[in-house]
Amino acid sequence: MPRWDPRPEWSGEDAYVLGGGDSLRHFSWDLIRGQPTIGCNSNFILGHEIVEIAIFGDILWWERIGRLGTTDARILDKLEGDRLYHARYGLQAFGGRVVGTTPRLYNNTCPWLLTMARHGTAGLASPGTGALAWAGNTGCAAVNLALTLGARRVYLLGFDMHLGKSNGKSNWHDVRYEADKASVYQKFCREFEHISRTLPIVFPGREIWNVTDDSNLNVFPKVSLAEHFAQRK
Repeated sequence: MPRWDPRPEWSGEDAYVLGGGDSLRHFSWDLIRGQPTIGCNSNFILGHEIVEIAIFGDILWWERIGRLGTTDARILDKLEGDRLYHARYGLQAFGGRVVGTTPRLYNNTCPWLLTMARHGTAGLASPGTGALAWAGNTGCAAVNLALTLGARRVYLLGFDMHLGKSNGKSNWHDVRYEADKASVYQKFCREFEHISRTLPIVFPGREIWNVTDDSNLNVFPKVSLAEHFAQRK
């Protein structure tokens, strides 16, 4: 498997990092079409025209969904079109770049899978180290990757950090293998405190904005979805 040392190909640009939060259930994906975008875990089902880079760090997610796709009829029955195809055949059908930070895959020979190491300490990894933040959270790694690629501002979408208020689901999709648990989100938010603390040290002059309505992640400046995309027009 190729080890990846990213270059700042997004230098000076704004980038989006897609979490899986339920707030994106009715989001218009065309709003970010063609933008520098990194999708965490099962956001790859949107295809490479929406998600430029797919990233994951969970070995069980890779084994149960990413590597071969899912055959779970309960999931597939709820999908349609391209999302059904991608969910069934996994990351090999994605079409864009795929990045894994799972140590067990470092010596894998899969030709379409790029790997990066996990940063050994809390907070952001510096460019050129071939590493990304981890702390048990693919979102942290995705933010680190966007900054390493040179993004000037990183906008977080779908970082709800709680179960959906209307249906009790964690994600806008159902392409997952684990049960929904509210308890994990406090841990995720604590991990992002390290990202916020090290941002001006490792990436001076860069910004991270949380563009997620009703988010429990409070360590970055926030703007509503409506306001953000009104400003972008």
